[in-house]
Amino acid sequence: MTHAFLLTLELVPFDSPGKKGDIIGILFTSPRSVEASFEALQGKDVHQSWQEAYNYTVGRTTCDLVSKKLNIQCSGEDSGNAEVLSDFILKDLAEKSITKGTFLFPCGNLKLGILEKRLQEGGFIVQPIEIYETVCNPALGEEIDTKFSNEAQYLLFYSPSCVNFTLPLLKDRGYDLQKYKFLAIGPSTKKAIEEEGIEVFKTCEKPSFEHVLKVLK
Repeated sequence: MTHAFLLTLELVPFDSPGKKGDIIGILFTSPRSVEASFEALQGKDVHQSWQEAYNYTVGRTTCDLVSKKLNIQCSGEDSGNAEVLSDFILKDLAEKSITKGTFLFPCGNLKLGILEKRLQEGGFIVQPIEIYETVCNPALGEEIDTKFSNEAQYLLFYSPSCVNFTLPLLKDRGYDLQKYKFLAIGPSTKKAIEEEGIEVFKTCEKPSFEHVLKVLK
């Protein structure tokens, strides 16, 4: 597989929380949100009260990073995407007889709102904190020209922003996209590809190398 450095991280200053107060938990949906939260703490430890909160995350990589960087334990790491995570959260809280509360949601400027919508429909409040901005790497075009292989059979897209940043450059540079099979990680990415009029060959349930290999078998 060939990788091009696609995203850069621009931190947006915010007053990171101390004690969790009336907040019942925090949501992390990407490694970028964890890294940005860690930077925002500016060397301060996360207050121990967060250990008692209902914290959730998408993906095992993000979950491990939360534990390493913030010393917070999360549930839902096997969910794989926002839709599945929201169902997991609602079921988990219902089993604990929790029917209302507010979640903090460190996120980027390109969040899709799926998790917020689902949890709000379930009676919970989601408080987004725009903590980073996702922008296209200015050198992405050069990266594509340098690393793109004409022998490749598949194109793997891991997020809607990846689709939105990359496809226009591929088209502008004259690549014949019809010769490739498109792979998407998650339903949101699949939808973004299809909105460009491109058929998705396979969709990976979770953002892991193992699940990519699974759909290719």
